[in-house]
Amino acid sequence: MTGQSAFVAGSSTPPGALIASRDQRALDKRERIQNAAIRTIAEQGFDRCRVSDVARRAGVSHGLVYHYFESKDELLLSIFRDRLVVLVDLARALRADAGGAAQKLGKIVGFVVDSYCAYPRLMKVLFQELVRTPEFFAEANILALDDAHDVFAEIIRDGIDTGELSVAVDPQLAARVFWGALQGVVAGWAWRDIPADRLGDVARTKRELTNLVLQGLLASESRPPRE
Repeated sequence: MTGQSAFVAGSSTPPGALIASRDQRALDKRERIQNAAIRTIAEQGFDRCRVSDVARRAGVSHGLVYHYFESKDELLLSIFRDRLVVLVDLARALRADAGGAAQKLGKIVGFVVDSYCAYPRLMKVLFQELVRTPEFFAEANILALDDAHDVFAEIIRDGIDTGELSVAVDPQLAARVFWGALQGVVAGWAWRDIPADRLGDVARTKRELTNLVLQGLLASESRPPRE
């Protein structure tokens, strides 16, 4: 029975809810394909990963993958954009929470390090292969990166307002330096194929990386002592 005939036959579910349900199912399939791609790329690498491998792992048809994504490159770009949205949402939630700017930026560092530890091969593809493709510099991707920089800048501006961060810091420039430094470190791990178990104490790695990227931001009285 179609959604319309079910409603006509006396279903209590309105057409709008049926459409929303179909939309949710479509989103679930899209996300399932992305998650399958992440696991497959992490295991096989991007070059060896085939769309048919992703489809098999996601439990969908080969054609359905192409229904949602024009190509394997577009699938990878969608993973990048969606994961960046997750990072931006996390940063916005952190900004709304109690706590200092340094603590919030430290949690962002922790999120990125944990992402590398979970999927080092995928991160290598994102940092090494994706940036080489012309599609990476499409306006949608640049705007997504701008969103991330903006919310980092808002956190930094809050820290300046409370006196935690130096008043000499320009929030927008500092946000780009913060993200550039963090991205550079993680990209270095990825390019050298350093597995997570060779990072040593992950908690210590997060702490040291946070201290390093914050050294130029903190007001002098807020700087942590050298370990």
